[in-house]
Amino acid sequence: RGELFSRFLEALVAEHRPAMLPPGAPEADVYAHVLELLAVNDVHGAARLAADRGLPRLALVLAADGRDPDAQAMAREQLHSWHESGAHEFMPAAALECYRAAAGAVSLFGWTAEDPDDAALLRER
Repeated sequence: RGELFSRFLEALVAEHRPAMLPPGAPEADVYAHVLELLAVNDVHGAARLAADRGLPRLALVLAADGRDPDAQAMAREQLHSWHESGAHEFMPAAALECYRAAAGAVSLFGWTAEDPDDAALLRER
């Protein structure tokens, strides 16, 4: 039943797939396009785009398909590191959203966090 529902959703969003990103697009646009691909459940395409456009760390965590606890932990650690150093203030918002999604912090109905201590760095800024 779950597989049939997944196929139904994929068919439903197929007509809304994002257009191809032009070569040489700014990095912020790449992150935004990755988010668009994730929104239509094209995790493989999002990981491939990240790898092709020079974002190997993001590609690695996305390639784990969001279900690997180690990959989610790696994304949470990266978010934590950026939060602690203040680097997150200088990053494109879409980049942070990509890592939040990879960390398992996004659901259809809002933000989630396994550990309440993680909530601050997983929240929208």
